[in-house]
Amino acid sequence: MKKILTAAAFAAMAMIPSAANAWDETGYYYPEQEPDSIWQDWQFFAKADIEWAGLNAGFFSYDTEVKKRVSKDPNVKKFQWAFVEWFASGADLIVEYDPETKHFRIPVQRKGVNNLWDGEPFLLTGWREFYGTDDPYSSWDEVNGILNLYTMEYYPNQDNGDGTFGDKAYAFGTNKIQMQGFTKYDIDIQAPECVSSFDLKASLVMTPHPKNACYELINDLVIPYDTTTFVRVATDRRNPLDATKELNFTLKEGVNSIVCASYDGDGKLYHSVRNIYCMPEDAANWKSLGKGRFTEDAVLGLGGEWTPTTLDVEIEEHQTRAGFYRLVDPYKDLAAKWKDLTYTHDEHRHYMYVDATNPNLVMLGATVPGIFVNDNLKDAYLTSKAYEMKRAGRLQPEYAPYCGKLKDGKITFPSGAVGVRLPEYTKTLGNDLVYWVNLNEAFAVELPATNGVDTIGEAADEEAEYFTLQGVRVACPADGEIVIVRRGGKVSKEMFRK
Repeated sequence: MKKILTAAAFAAMAMIPSAANAWDETGYYYPEQEPDSIWQDWQFFAKADIEWAGLNAGFFSYDTEVKKRVSKDPNVKKFQWAFVEWFASGADLIVEYDPETKHFRIPVQRKGVNNLWDGEPFLLTGWREFYGTDDPYSSWDEVNGILNLYTMEYYPNQDNGDGTFGDKAYAFGTNKIQMQGFTKYDIDIQAPECVSSFDLKASLVMTPHPKNACYELINDLVIPYDTTTFVRVATDRRNPLDATKELNFTLKEGVNSIVCASYDGDGKLYHSVRNIYCMPEDAANWKSLGKGRFTEDAVLGLGGEWTPTTLDVEIEEHQTRAGFYRLVDPYKDLAAKWKDLTYTHDEHRHYMYVDATNPNLVMLGATVPGIFVNDNLKDAYLTSKAYEMKRAGRLQPEYAPYCGKLKDGKITFPSGAVGVRLPEYTKTLGNDLVYWVNLNEAFAVELPATNGVDTIGEAADEEAEYFTLQGVRVACPADGEIVIVRRGGKVSKEMFRK
């Protein structure tokens, strides 16, 4: 997003002597660009992230497209970049580079921001053209795609107010440019974050540099700092990758991860990971129980003026796993109640999965709720401490205290047992960070009423269905066996007696 350049920004101007150059009849330099006829046509080179070093330096960055063209003479190694709509100019910036001499040249170019005094456009050029000596600041790292580029924006032959004339420079310095597609030695995984189909088509885009690359689909959550998983994938090398490929994957419902591993020339391991949430409609395996209630104290527990909020939500139950529920778009109406919240994923339905097949060990899995928390925190991902501990290989006695409970049709969780992961906010820390919330112990799911059955006696008249604690249906449990019993819309854990 480009900022607007204001007149106030011109206050800190500097006086810098100019190198000898030719003048035209209006007192301005001739543009020094060679004719287009000596160059091949422009070709797309890369997308780039630019931290601009001109006015407001250090406070401004933006994305742009970079084009490249080479000489028609095959013996000439120098080439030119064109930075599309260079900031503050409204036009492309042309930069020439010679890889043999490492010299940069920025032909003098008239640009579109007007001089405050006479309405003329400013001139933009580089160190070598302005000072006539080698550029001490510009450099090009062709392996990592990092370009440091010194630029000078100035007005020539300006009246200094004392009878002398000189070039007045208004913005100058070294721009930091990161070309995309060059970074690290990893694989760019191009896949959507959330899908409604079990079938996924994704592209694994190779840069020229990775060695011994491979990939693996893992039907579980892999966080960007899970070094154990990356080492295993790199060691197994089940799917060697030697070029960019478009691949078909079969996902499971819930969270999945595509993990790529590769090495640089020195044998250092790099990795890429893309978490994909599969949330199909899957009407054949789920049935609606009706409207229940969801009280949010996770995202709203991050602070500010937010307080726990209760919403009406549709709740579905799995057809063959009694007590395994999913909430339909539970966060969709939350954004309307609190500022700084936006429901960002509305291309299909989103679900929050709650495994209450064991009412005393209710598990909330990792999910993407589709909620966006202001510009600083961005996308919020839900998880639970019991799920994270179980995924890390901890035993049930260790994670059981952090599980939720289902009692009297209401699922609750202990304080600090529900978590919010904010990847965009925490990735600069270099490790994964989960904010453990539900400090009000308000995060809860109230199951729908049992299909209009108002009394215990009436519910008892419903035909009972029996399931093991693992969710497997059984026709007749053994005497004394602990089972999950579903009568109509009511689910309970009972000891079976013949």
